[in-house]
Amino acid sequence: MGDRNEGKDKKILKKFSLWRVLWIWTFIFFSTTALSFLSFLSFPFRKKGDLIHLYARLWAKGILWASGIKVKVKGIENLPKGPVIFMSNHQSAYDIFVLLAHLPVQFRWFAKKSLFQIPFMGWAMSLAGYIPVERDQISGAFRSFKEAFKRFREGKALLIFPEGTRSQDGTIKP
Repeated sequence: MGDRNEGKDKKILKKFSLWRVLWIWTFIFFSTTALSFLSFLSFPFRKKGDLIHLYARLWAKGILWASGIKVKVKGIENLPKGPVIFMSNHQSAYDIFVLLAHLPVQFRWFAKKSLFQIPFMGWAMSLAGYIPVERDQISGAFRSFKEAFKRFREGKALLIFPEGTRSQDGTIKP
């Protein structure tokens, strides 16, 4: 008798999971589109992407909320003042949302160049001053670092995922 209930519970969980995933992707689609339009409207008033980065922070908080993810951050008060370079492992797509939502500084991060070619999202990333990286060309990567240090000298923190990509299985790369 318990086995029949377990099967029923799994079906309910599966259905709930499907609705949850649909809800999250719908939220991401509409919030990304809205963020992009806000970015375009803000473009004439932007100060090197600061306002657009704030929109991105709200976007990330919304995605975490829609996903039912609560984040507890400790030690924010220990962040140094002024520009710093943050380095993070990249174990899931949610790393981006967590860092955007909870790092209380204006930072610019490195992202693979192909992300900047995605309609709406890529355009907003460019307007925010995020830094595209051509991972397969050393000269392109060098240009990206020159651009990053320019932003650093302007007082922006930098964020980089030294592994260069997400881990498919959660294992940290060397």
